[in-house]
Amino acid sequence: MKKTIGISKNIAAGLYHGSGDVLPHLAKQIEIELEKILIIENLPPNLTELFSEDPFEKGDPLNTWCGEKYGQGEFSEEIFKVLSAIAQYLDTCSDSASPLLAFVPEWFSINGEGKIIVNKPLLKLASPDKDLIRLNNFQRSFLKPYLHPSLLKNLRNCNYNTAMVFSFTLFLMNLFLDVSGQSIAELKDGLKKSSMKNPKIPPGLAKNFIEILVIPSNQENKITCEELVDSACRFFNENPFNYNDRVDQQLQHDVFGYSVPGLHKRMNSNEDKFLSQTFNDITFFLVADGVSTADIGTGEIAAEEVVRLFKTEFFTEFRKLASRLEKNLAEDPAFKWYGMADDFLSRFFLEACQRVTQQLNALKETGNYPPPFNAPMCTTLSAGVVVHDQAAVRYAGDSPVLLYSPKRDIFRKLTIDHHHGLEENFTMTSSPDSESLTRVIGAKGFSKDKKLFIPACEKGDPLRIQLEKEDLLLLASDGLIDCIDASTPELKADAAEKRIRSLVKKKSHLKTIVRELVMLGENGLSTDNITLNLLHLDHKKEK
Repeated sequence: MKKTIGISKNIAAGLYHGSGDVLPHLAKQIEIELEKILIIENLPPNLTELFSEDPFEKGDPLNTWCGEKYGQGEFSEEIFKVLSAIAQYLDTCSDSASPLLAFVPEWFSINGEGKIIVNKPLLKLASPDKDLIRLNNFQRSFLKPYLHPSLLKNLRNCNYNTAMVFSFTLFLMNLFLDVSGQSIAELKDGLKKSSMKNPKIPPGLAKNFIEILVIPSNQENKITCEELVDSACRFFNENPFNYNDRVDQQLQHDVFGYSVPGLHKRMNSNEDKFLSQTFNDITFFLVADGVSTADIGTGEIAAEEVVRLFKTEFFTEFRKLASRLEKNLAEDPAFKWYGMADDFLSRFFLEACQRVTQQLNALKETGNYPPPFNAPMCTTLSAGVVVHDQAAVRYAGDSPVLLYSPKRDIFRKLTIDHHHGLEENFTMTSSPDSESLTRVIGAKGFSKDKKLFIPACEKGDPLRIQLEKEDLLLLASDGLIDCIDASTPELKADAAEKRIRSLVKKKSHLKTIVRELVMLGENGLSTDNITLNLLHLDHKKEK
């Protein structure tokens, strides 16, 4: 390299003042030593062509380059190719004699050809001597945003691979989910709320990062940086929120719903309601879970009002909607159907709030319910309009919408529970119950002046879901997962996934799948009602 040759000659001239042929040989030796410091060595053959050989080359900082590429749309294959190459390089560094503790994205840049430029000397700042038990003051200060918090105290028993994967996870979290924080607790909280900022985030990606964050720095992390990038890439490729421009009109729906009261539930009632209606291969289905702790009315009444609303006022409108959509799609397979379906759902949610509130005011007039009204009856609601192989869904509360997709090999919860603990401004001191609902179908409050309950303007949160052949789209009450007898929410979800995979592998009938999944909780804790409304997607049968 021309720059190292020039620098070497200047250094040699400054070091040696004698005569003879020594000066050029000294300059050459200095050049060799400089290149060892500046140039990346021992790269695997498959990575050599992805890295620039010129450390002085100008390029865009990694964060800037990724941001510009993302600005063009979804995260592209080009981004994951670069990230995977960097990840593989970091993995080789973790196994070296001077392993890295942290990933600092500012030390990497990308040239015009998409090749990676590494500022190798700077990497030494994140590579302490293995014999040291503590970082120096500069390292603690400079590397703090990129390090596992425990390493700021000491390096005893540090697992360097775990430290690097943790640090690289911080970068990926910020890049993909716009999440950062000063502590692991803050990071976990940000990950849980990330989907509220961007509803197109692949479901399950945040949970995947949380599993990395909780591994102590002195324990072995079995995942590598490369595997972490590959995993994130799969989440984006399998993302059910990435939808096609047109629907597949060769697919049809089968729907079956089933509900049981909790065997060990304190109150002997079932506040869950469900409904489905299919017309012209377009389906409307819902689950409403009435809140049981009401001091005026009951959750069962609230949920039943939602079902009655569809039957009395929205059934005919749905058939008209389905007919219009079918006609328009037959004429133009790329017809923009989503707006019409989503508007139908929005109005249904708003009218459901009106209906429940009307019943509250009617009950108040009976005089059987003295004020104050601290817990007026209300219900959760998850509802969808499925148009061939795509679904428009809205939800309020904590009745989950889940997807099992054999083709994509995923079982994902698509919704984010509307709990106090997931609100942006929530702290453990601001509410006595992080699990209490913040979004429901019902009244938003009681007007003392009007002496009436005022309906909430709840439209629910929207989702647009791309389905595949053989997919199962589940609308459920929270009891479907919560009643499974396992010690953590993650283990409960794992048990449900294992059961549904087993049933699908055995080619079980739709009704069998529904009943078996419900029985998983009914034979478990069974402390709540359990309801499942399940839609199966398949090719149209030849007549």
